[in-house]
Amino acid sequence: GANAIVPEQYPATWHSLGGGKAARALLAGELDAAFFVGPAENALVQQLAASPDIALAHFRRAAAYEARLPFFNRVTVGEGLLDLASNAPDRDIVTLAPVATLVVNEEFNPGLVPLFLAASREVMKNGTLLDAAGAFPSAEPRTFELHQDAEHYYAKGLPILQRYLPFRIASLADRYIILLIPLIVVMIPLVKAVGPIYQWRIRARIYRWYKHLREIDRKLHAGSLPAELDSEIERLEQLEDELAAVEVPLSYSNELYELHMHLRYVIERLRALQQRRRDAPQHAPSSLAPSADRD
Repeated sequence: GANAIVPEQYPATWHSLGGGKAARALLAGELDAAFFVGPAENALVQQLAASPDIALAHFRRAAAYEARLPFFNRVTVGEGLLDLASNAPDRDIVTLAPVATLVVNEEFNPGLVPLFLAASREVMKNGTLLDAAGAFPSAEPRTFELHQDAEHYYAKGLPILQRYLPFRIASLADRYIILLIPLIVVMIPLVKAVGPIYQWRIRARIYRWYKHLREIDRKLHAGSLPAELDSEIERLEQLEDELAAVEVPLSYSNELYELHMHLRYVIERLRALQQRRRDAPQHAPSSLAPSADRD
C-alpha cells in the first residue's frame, strides 16, 4: 500500500469489524479507534458524534493521501457540523472520504449509462452536509476509465431523444439513426422538389387556357380570322364560363384573375373588329360593259 504496510504486518489488536458492531465496541471502550464510511447524516455517525467520549480524528497527511490515492477526497468537517448540540467536532477537522465509484462491465447496455447517471444526479441533487448540491455524480476522480456514454453525459447531459421520448423509443431511434441518414440524404432533394412541382401543377391549371388566346392572336396578326366572328367570340365566352369553375389556392388567385382579364380583353378586341367590319360601307362592283358607238 501507500504506507508500505502489507496485511501480514497488521497489529494483532486490529479487528475486522464494521457498522454497528464496530460502533458498539468503540462506545464500550473495546476499541481505541475505528474507520466508518458513510454520509455525515448517517444515524451511526450521528450517534458517535453525540457521544462525549468519541472524537473525530484529524488527518494531518490528508493532502498526501489525496494526491497518491485518487479515490480519496480531503474533507474539512467544520466545527459543530456533525452535532450542533454537543458542538461535535469542537474544531475544524480535516479527514478523508472515499469516493463511491459506479462501475459497469463490458456487457452493460450503453443506452442505460445516461439513465443511471441521470437517476444518480436526481438522488444526490440536494447534496449532503459535506457535499455541495449537484457535486455528484462527477467524472472526477477517474479511478477507472470513463465510459464513452458517461463522458458524453457529463459534457452534454442526456441524449436529445431521451430528453423527450420514452427510453424504449429513444433507444431504438439511436440504433437506427445511422440507417436513416442515407434516407434523409435522398429525401432532402425530393422535399425541395415538392414546392416547384406543386407550383407547376397549380399554374398548369391556369396556363393551359392561354393556348386558345395565343391561337386567336396569331389569327389576328395574320388576318386569317373568318368574316363572321360570332363563332370565335362564342368559343371564348364558353372558355370564360369554364374558367370560372377552375379552383386554385388563394395564393394563386391573382394569376387566375389575370387570365380572366386577358380572356375578356381578347373578346373585346374581336367584338371591336366585328363592329368595324359591320360599319364598313358596302360598295357594289362597277359595270364596265362597253357601249356601242352610234352614228
